[in-house]
Amino acid sequence: MDRTLLLPVMGAFAEFERPLILGRQREGVAAATRCLQRQPTLELA
Repeated sequence: MDRTLLLPVMGAFAEFERPLILGRQREGVAAATRCLQRQPTLELA
């Protein structure tokens, strides 16, 4: 396959997938936060 075609196609897939990756990351962080529920180590006085 010609490189002039391959790079734009890969770039388009990357642009499409980026928000999906960020959404999965947010879901994972939220799940970990719910699961772990640590007490804060610093107290705000």
